Amino acid sequence: MHPYVRSGLMAVAVASAIGLVVAGFLAAESDEVTLPDAIQRIIPTDGALIAPQGNVGVDLSDDHTGVLMIDGREIPGFQATSVESLGQVFFSPGPGKEIREFRAGTHRITVVYWDKAKTRDDGASFSWTFRVG
Repeated sequence: MHPYVRSGLMAVAVASAIGLVVAGFLAAESDEVTLPDAIQRIIPTDGALIAPQGNVGVDLSDDHTGVLMIDGREIPGFQATSVESLGQVFFSPGPGKEIREFRAGTHRITVVYWDKAKTRDDGASFSWTFRVG
């Protein structure tokens, strides 16, 4: 093979590799979850790693309320920390609660939320995951 052809092929291979790395970084940045309009923030972010006693929850718009479900189990309202006027609902596991601590692995959290002027039956839901190391 002619040296110029070999050099040209090598340049194409290097350029392709660099393009794949750049595309990977751009794709990683665009993996951020798009939240519904009524959800201002989720804690933790989708896929985040937290401690076994970590705090999870959601900050809804002020005119919404909701309940949390973790791995399919609804968290009773008296075990959640809620600021009704701000649309915030959070949960930290502990003794005497539905979940004493989060086990290692991936967990799914769902918020069922609705406009305060309506009923839960009129609501929607949103889910994301978090991990415990």
